Amino acid sequence: ALLAQDFHVILLPVVDRAPLCLLAIPLERLVEELPLILPRPYLVVTMADLWPRFETKLAGPHLAGVHLVMTLDLDELEGALGGLPAFRGVIGLGGGQALDVAKFFAWRTRRPLFQVPTATTVNAPFGHRAGLRTKGAVRYLGWAVPQAVYVDFDVIQSAPPALNRSGVGDVLCYHTAHFDWRLADRLGERRAIHREPEARTLRGGAEGVPPRVLAHHQTVTGDADGLGRHDFITQRITDHAVLVNAGF
Repeated sequence: ALLAQDFHVILLPVVDRAPLCLLAIPLERLVEELPLILPRPYLVVTMADLWPRFETKLAGPHLAGVHLVMTLDLDELEGALGGLPAFRGVIGLGGGQALDVAKFFAWRTRRPLFQVPTATTVNAPFGHRAGLRTKGAVRYLGWAVPQAVYVDFDVIQSAPPALNRSGVGDVLCYHTAHFDWRLADRLGERRAIHREPEARTLRGGAEGVPPRVLAHHQTVTGDADGLGRHDFITQRITDHAVLVNAGF
C-alpha cells in the first residue's frame, strides 16, 4: 500500500535501536502539511529555480525567510549565518546542495531539520554531514540528523530521469562502505573510528576549516559514539528510497 500511486511516504530517522516508522499521506497534501508540523517560524533553504514551484505551499505567516543557495563555500555560509532571520526550524528543499546547506544552518544554530528531496540524485537527505567547500576542497562536517525525510512521489517522479537514476552511484558507494565498516571492525579499528571527534568526522582532515566551526563541531558531536550504527541504517534507507523512486 505504501508504494501505491495515491500515497506518499515519510521516512523517520532511526533513534538508537527504535524501528523505522513509515507513514502514508494522501497525494497533494505532503508539502502542504509541513507548515502544520514544523516549529514556527521556519527557514526554507532551497534553490532559485525550485522556490516558485513551492512558494504557495510554504509561504505564509509562519515563514521566517528563504535562503536561496548560491554557494557551498564554508566561509561564505558562515558569513550568511549572521544575516538569517530568527527561526525555530529548518526545511531543506531540493537536491544535494540545498539539503547540505540546510544541514549546515541547522547544525550551526542547533535547530531541528526537516528534509524534502526533490530528486534521488544523492544520499544528502539521509546523511548528517554537510558537504561544503574550503579553498576548493570538499569538507564533510556537522551533525544534523533530520527529524524526518519527506519523500513526495509526485515531486520525485517529476524530476529528470537522469537525476533520479544517478543516485544509484551512491547506492553502490555505500554497499562498499558497509564492507569497509565490517573490515575495520574485524581489524579492531572500529572503536578508534567512533571516538575521534574531529579528524574522522571531517573526512580528509580539519585543515582549512575555520577554528570557530571546528570548535562548534566538537561541542555538538562529543565523542560521536554510535556513529557507525546510525550511518549503516540510514544508508539502507537510502538504498530503498533511491531504487523505488528512480523506477528500478
